[in-house]
Amino acid sequence: MTQIAHQLRTPLANMENYLVLLEEEGISEEERLKYINAVEKSERKISFLVEKFMLSARLESQIIQIHKSTSNLKETVAQAIFQVYKKAQEKDIYIDLQENENDEWMVLHDKNWICECVYNLLDNSIKYSKVGQQITVSMKNNEMFTQISVEDNGIGISQDEENRIFKLYYRGKNTTGYEGFGIGLYITNEIVRKHDGFMRVSRKENGLIMSIFLPKTGTL
Repeated sequence: MTQIAHQLRTPLANMENYLVLLEEEGISEEERLKYINAVEKSERKISFLVEKFMLSARLESQIIQIHKSTSNLKETVAQAIFQVYKKAQEKDIYIDLQENENDEWMVLHDKNWICECVYNLLDNSIKYSKVGQQITVSMKNNEMFTQISVEDNGIGISQDEENRIFKLYYRGKNTTGYEGFGIGLYITNEIVRKHDGFMRVSRKENGLIMSIFLPKTGTL
């Protein structure tokens, strides 16, 4: 609860301050629109936080149900890429999807939740990458697992953070100055675990490779 209160304090304070400014007499139309936009931005941040906090609480309480069916994993990944397309475009970031066209992508998974997982990884990569960089999404098969990897050339993580980044509310040492709440990777890891899969982090000299491993149909 202390962490939740800390995360909500700033946007709530911003809303209060800008609402007071809106009540002042003699403000210009330009100032009024500026304050309204600031209030709306804080409101969106609060809504996002409440949604993610509720989701993480449901995960911790084992309330979330995973409904798996055998369906095309490539379509699930493509949907996640589509959802982040606008954010990537705003930073002139190109997302390259690489896969072996001869591979079979029918995998037992919950399309909505795995789409959420891939979205979270892509969202992080976009956030922590510089303008004009590339993000590579690759899909691979082996005997036991289907692997989805998101590789970027962003800020990366420190050597001792490979396991810590999946903890609820943890934020990497390199993320100072970037918005974030330390929720997305926790949610992603928990959802993958509910699919009987696992995640792997690979550090690079510049950037990171985040991989999701899902059991192939018939291997469990």
